[in-house]
Amino acid sequence: MASWYKVRFPSSEPDAPAKGVRLQNDYSRIYVRHRGPKDALLMANGARDEYYFSPGAMCIAEALVLASGGTACDRPQRSQVSLLVGSIHWVDRILPRTE
Repeated sequence: MASWYKVRFPSSEPDAPAKGVRLQNDYSRIYVRHRGPKDALLMANGARDEYYFSPGAMCIAEALVLASGGTACDRPQRSQVSLLVGSIHWVDRILPRTE
């Protein structure tokens, strides 16, 4: 997998926040089980209704992302997302600042 993927839980869904927490927790377990690949990042937008998986994350969590309704997307804008799971030191390498 060489693409970024996005999972979206519309805020209009009453259980959207719980789904987001569950997705993050499930991904965290996969990340730890794979010994924290540096390029495997999970990021979210400020509203936490869109979750972004780096290509490295897709290498370890493709089944989870696709089962959660994930779709291929463009790389997110660095200023629009924050790191949830992964190596903070790799964020600049994977999502360089463009501002």
